[in-house]
Amino acid sequence: MLANGTGLHVLASSRPGDTTPSWSPDGRRLVIRGIGFARSFDLYTIAVTGTARTRLLATRANELDPSWSSDGRTIAYQSDRSGGIQIWTLTLSTRRQRRLTRGVTSQMPDFSPDGRQIAFVRSGGIWVMGADGRGAHAIGSGLPASAESPSWSPDGRQLAFSRNYQVLAMNAAGGGRHYVTRAVRGVTNGQPGW
Repeated sequence: MLANGTGLHVLASSRPGDTTPSWSPDGRRLVIRGIGFARSFDLYTIAVTGTARTRLLATRANELDPSWSSDGRTIAYQSDRSGGIQIWTLTLSTRRQRRLTRGVTSQMPDFSPDGRQIAFVRSGGIWVMGADGRGAHAIGSGLPASAESPSWSPDGRQLAFSRNYQVLAMNAAGGGRHYVTRAVRGVTNGQPGW
């Protein structure tokens, strides 16, 4: 749909189970999570015209929450193929896959606008690491647990995220956390996107 909420339509090639879209930098395609082999979740691209559905990964693992890099060359995603949920990247030109995190569950990656960093969720907090997986660190002191769905601002200075059905934002370097939405009975807010 258009940004003003009009023009809503279903992409011709979308199917039940297609979720978590991420735009390609040129705005012509989406990368999504879709149902694949053995009812697992694989990654696909779909042209915004609704044509040209292409499977990127065909595994028996669950690949979720894709995020396209700003140069269009790489997609970050979470996968359970190693036995636990970790962040991986896929280089589109070579189909090379690389595991970036280890240990504690790491999920919901989002590339920074300059492509140099990836924000993600670990232990219910917001973390940031280099696009190569180095330098992973939690941001913000006293960041509440149960944070989800980090999303970079276009200038790379802030991150929005959701927690307990509310949307918050904070400085990407830490601090300055504030609510963007307020709790209203019966209303849930989440999965922000700049």
